[in-house]
Amino acid sequence: PYSSDQMSYPPAASQEYDIVTPMRIGAGASVHVAGLVGSLSVSYMDMSQLQFTNTTFDMSAENTFARDSLRGVLSYQLGAEYKIPAIGISVRAGYNFEPSPYKGDPANYGVTAISGGLGFALSKTVDLEATLRHSMYHTNHAIYNDYTPSGTAVSANVTDDSITRDDISVTFSYRY
Repeated sequence: PYSSDQMSYPPAASQEYDIVTPMRIGAGASVHVAGLVGSLSVSYMDMSQLQFTNTTFDMSAENTFARDSLRGVLSYQLGAEYKIPAIGISVRAGYNFEPSPYKGDPANYGVTAISGGLGFALSKTVDLEATLRHSMYHTNHAIYNDYTPSGTAVSANVTDDSITRDDISVTFSYRY
């Protein structure tokens, strides 16, 4: 009853629910030696404990899917920073790995990230920092799954898509 050139569309159905995310447990440590700081952190989250609650419709299938298809994830991060005392520049590097929460996914479906950055002390209270983060992972995509007008099933799927992403951040910080 609605065509693409009309200005109004039928209202979307109202659906309300809460998402209860699993507890994340983590720990970390750092060491400081001669201007070099090294750090390590690990965390664990059992993604199969994800739940939809207080729903206005039946979400038992989604809760069963989470319980049956997701798993616990142990992720870790490593980092180092060295401050060059003579010029007040900090050089940083980091590594991060977070496995895919889906049971049966290969290791390359987890997100691996490497990062590097520089920090400049502009004064005793102002810093300028720049960071580049390069992350990589693999995934599957269902581009479409449908039927032709004659009823024949058609689909387009990418079964192993390699994804890379680069993020750049620049921040100013003021300490008072």
